[in-house]
Amino acid sequence: MLERLLVMALILVSGACAAGQMWVKGNTHTHTTMSDGDSPPEVVVEWYKSHGYNFLVLSDHNKLVDPTQYDTDPADGFILIPGEEVSAESEHKPVHVNGLGIKEVVPPRNRATLVETIQENVDAVLEVGGLPHINHPNFGFAFGHRELEKVQRYNLLEIFNGHPAVHNEGDMARLPVEHVWDILLSSGRDIFGIAVDDAHHFTKFGAGQANPGRGWIVVRVNELSRSDVLKNIRDGNFYASTGVELKDYSANRSAIRVSIKPAAGVRYISRFIGQHGQILREVEGPLAIYRFTGQPCEAYVRAKVIASNGAVAWTQPVRRK
Repeated sequence: MLERLLVMALILVSGACAAGQMWVKGNTHTHTTMSDGDSPPEVVVEWYKSHGYNFLVLSDHNKLVDPTQYDTDPADGFILIPGEEVSAESEHKPVHVNGLGIKEVVPPRNRATLVETIQENVDAVLEVGGLPHINHPNFGFAFGHRELEKVQRYNLLEIFNGHPAVHNEGDMARLPVEHVWDILLSSGRDIFGIAVDDAHHFTKFGAGQANPGRGWIVVRVNELSRSDVLKNIRDGNFYASTGVELKDYSANRSAIRVSIKPAAGVRYISRFIGQHGQILREVEGPLAIYRFTGQPCEAYVRAKVIASNGAVAWTQPVRRK
């Protein structure tokens, strides 16, 4: 008999939204000249606003940019959420934790070990009413699942970062970040995966530049407001993407259903992934359904949609309890 499913994320996407609900696109990690970006905040804001985003977090290193200076039209369908990339270090490695919706600047806390440093900066964000997400574990190959399994009070992890210096796919000796995510999920941790662009460069575009538009999330909200966007990020009511757009996504006690909004000339494969990163099913085409069987490998199930043009979308895990 199929055990009861706990849907970790409220998952009913796009056209399937209930009345009054909508899906909004945003980025939670980008930089301006307030830290190490090449463009001032007003230029950065305008780029995202003019490219179809609904919300943005300006997350400069150890700086809090006042969003009220640049969010001047409440009716334009675009909001700015205050944030900071709290940038610490330990054991000669970078430890960066984004604080979303913070009310004041969070000074970085450098401690003797990586675990202590990650934990204290997560705690520091929570102390000022913010929502922490742990950034790019493979930047400098700073830390991995062994450290992240010991850190508490966070549920957001960057599984894709568009900066060219971030090794999302790992190397011969280090795991891809997506595999780290599966290890955490397999250990029973409830972690949601975020994609970001970590943009620094808005004046020159190319493979070696940290350009905008490489990764984002799409969040289900009742209204386009800071509080509602942050609540639904915290609750996992979003999917992450590098270019794949979902038309519909739903999960219940019996199945997961993924419907893709296809782009011309692009083919799609949807992988349903379970315990320890096991591929449970692959489906080609714009519609994919996974039906639960009650097997132990379904301790959690998540979907990864891969497009022939290289774009990807990740849904949040559904956990069986």
